Amino acid sequence: MLTLKKRRLRCLFVLLFFFAVESVAWFYNLEIDHYSFKPNDKRISVYPENIAYTSGYDISEDRFVPTDEDPQLCFALDLQTVSSLVIELNKPLEEDAVVELFYSRDGNLTEKKKISQIAKKGDTSVIFSLKPSEYCLLRIDFNSAFDLKDVTVSSTGVIPHYVLNRRIWARLLFEFVATALFVIIVYAIHENKQDDKDPIIANTGKFLSKNIPYEKLSFSERAFLLLCLAFYFGWSLVFLNPYYGPDEMMRYDVPLYIFNNNALPFGGEPELIHPYWGTSYGFSLTLPYFLNVLFMKLVSLFTLNSNAIWVAARFTSVLSGLGIAYFSICITKRITNMPTRWFFIIPMSLTPQIVFISSYINLDSFSLFTVVFLIYIWLVGMQNNWNIRSCIWFGIGLGLCLVSYQFAYPFVLGSFFLYCVWHIVHRKQVTFKRFILHGLIIVGVVFLVSGWYFIRNAYLYNGDIFAINASKPYAEMYAAQEQKPSFKHTYRVQGYSVPGMLKNSNWVDMTLKSVFYILGGMNWLAPQIVYKCLKIAVVLAIIGCLYGLIVKKYKFKNDYLIALMLMAFSSALVVCLSLYYSWSGDYQPQGRYIITVLPFVYVLVAYGLHNLLNIFVRNNRFFQRCASGVLLSAFVVLDITATFNCLSHIVY
Repeated sequence: MLTLKKRRLRCLFVLLFFFAVESVAWFYNLEIDHYSFKPNDKRISVYPENIAYTSGYDISEDRFVPTDEDPQLCFALDLQTVSSLVIELNKPLEEDAVVELFYSRDGNLTEKKKISQIAKKGDTSVIFSLKPSEYCLLRIDFNSAFDLKDVTVSSTGVIPHYVLNRRIWARLLFEFVATALFVIIVYAIHENKQDDKDPIIANTGKFLSKNIPYEKLSFSERAFLLLCLAFYFGWSLVFLNPYYGPDEMMRYDVPLYIFNNNALPFGGEPELIHPYWGTSYGFSLTLPYFLNVLFMKLVSLFTLNSNAIWVAARFTSVLSGLGIAYFSICITKRITNMPTRWFFIIPMSLTPQIVFISSYINLDSFSLFTVVFLIYIWLVGMQNNWNIRSCIWFGIGLGLCLVSYQFAYPFVLGSFFLYCVWHIVHRKQVTFKRFILHGLIIVGVVFLVSGWYFIRNAYLYNGDIFAINASKPYAEMYAAQEQKPSFKHTYRVQGYSVPGMLKNSNWVDMTLKSVFYILGGMNWLAPQIVYKCLKIAVVLAIIGCLYGLIVKKYKFKNDYLIALMLMAFSSALVVCLSLYYSWSGDYQPQGRYIITVLPFVYVLVAYGLHNLLNIFVRNNRFFQRCASGVLLSAFVVLDITATFNCLSHIVY
């Protein structure tokens, strides 16, 4: 009889295998809606010059009418490399037609070398995608009348666009339901510590509370979350202006395309390409866009008002902001119960820039949410000695981070180091075998959550899993002259080093200000008094940190020290990534690109201010509550001021 431990592992591996098989099967069952051409596509006409023979057609000029059951139009290519063939028609088809393409490399045309598809009534072209090879014969069989304009071939291939029909959605629903059942079985076995019999979960609430990472909230914490939601959702409702959020309209084009077409876009879709930048955000189809579409579909059940659909798409950012506030509370509850923990919660939730990114369509709010969630899972995992449950949630957090935004990726690397460093420090408590097995579980969950994104990118963009270079040919073709990659005068092209760029630009000043408060299109600044107070607060926090470390010699627990060091490491990488992007690609000193450094910054601020308060009254809870109330009032006033700032720019 299998032991309970082995049964748990077996169920987990069955779950992972089921996830993988279903994900692959779902991907391969997607149906192709249409094709697009690549930007460097050079098509060669083979009609009528390359016609080898015709049979079974009554031909009048360019009109072909079948006269028997096997009409044939054959082209000789003399071993020409072909990846795609396009049949262009002068007139739309009058009825549905079955079109067959026979291909041959050796001159023999057989039924095994055939591709079939149905051309719909009204179509003006038929596109075939072939395995790239050298072909000598291509034969087209049309079972209905058509008016032929041209037949072209190309060696660069075409890009398929997939459509999600009802059958595919049904498979996806089946996957979710079946996976949920497997999750219940796995967790039930994991919780069954009384005996080795098949468990029956009697108390679902108790079961979920043990297995879903969350913290019980007090009345004041719930009230605070409602306050945050009022700001996030209120701003998303009021500021319906195309100039409110940076690039919002360009990003909104992506979920709107999916919403209207029920199909996933290729980045080079003409309706997504921006006339100035020459590219689109469709090249990086991350998870927030799918959440946008989900909320848009839900609202569309009640109304198709364009503003309502727009607000629905923004709800992803609103919930991300609420998640940031909630897990900021959860992080502090894992560390301390002192009222000074609000020195971290309040800035993490009500910093004007965080409120701002939580109110319009962007990827920054979701990426910050995944980082805050990851930090919480760090604490949960270390406090639970990285048990299986913690590892699964760790994998989910890492997967979500990978499908959020590239500026959050340093925290994935930091998470890897944290997992390794923790096991090295605690090597006497955990075995190497456990480190490897639990690590494999984490990797498996990460792949299941985010693998689809990288597989899709590799498939569509010739192995470019991050879709970084896929948009460059389009920018070169369609962008305004000054935005074409070959004409862009970046600091790198001008011969500046990174320090030279910092010396000759306002990158540091604008980035630091905008990570806290610069709204709109990087042009709605706060009053100067706000930035002066911010500098004073940072200086005081630094003094408080130095006082605690040098004078009082407060020591962190080993686990907290590991987390703090890896937060610092990841935050430094985020800043370096933004610096490199401004230097080598597009000069963008925007604080939202480094918004994920705020958890580390605010941890230091909270620690420093806590130490300063202890200089006057040591660990006095009443005094700390008063200080937290003052801080909350200051941020509420600041956010209300920011509200009127936005209104004044939009209305006037």
